[in-house]
Amino acid sequence: MFDELAGNTPFRDVIIVDANASPLAIFEALRTVTLRDMKLAWLLGELRYLPARLLGRQGAGDSTKPFFASLLNRGTVILADRTPREIVMGSAGVLHRIVDQAPVHLVDKGSFHAFSDPAYEN
Repeated sequence: MFDELAGNTPFRDVIIVDANASPLAIFEALRTVTLRDMKLAWLLGELRYLPARLLGRQGAGDSTKPFFASLLNRGTVILADRTPREIVMGSAGVLHRIVDQAPVHLVDKGSFHAFSDPAYEN
């Protein structure tokens, strides 16, 4: 399903992790885990976004809120949700720029597929 939904977007990533848990437990964890729960991810994110914060271009996130929800609040959209088998998400921005990634606030999968600015990755 990922290839079908992602189409020919230039920036694509598939993450597959083997886990010793039921599919429902895995997807529940996906939706409830916080950055505070993922200490290394939190630290790396703090370092990664420090320049943007120092320049006032990005505020600090709330590490106590579910990370999944924070992605959706910033404009990432769910392209397909086949819980408990897979979930496909999409976002757009200048994702490899350090100071300002210029995230695009997408509202639905239609806006993801319609977005085509060559200066951005999606």
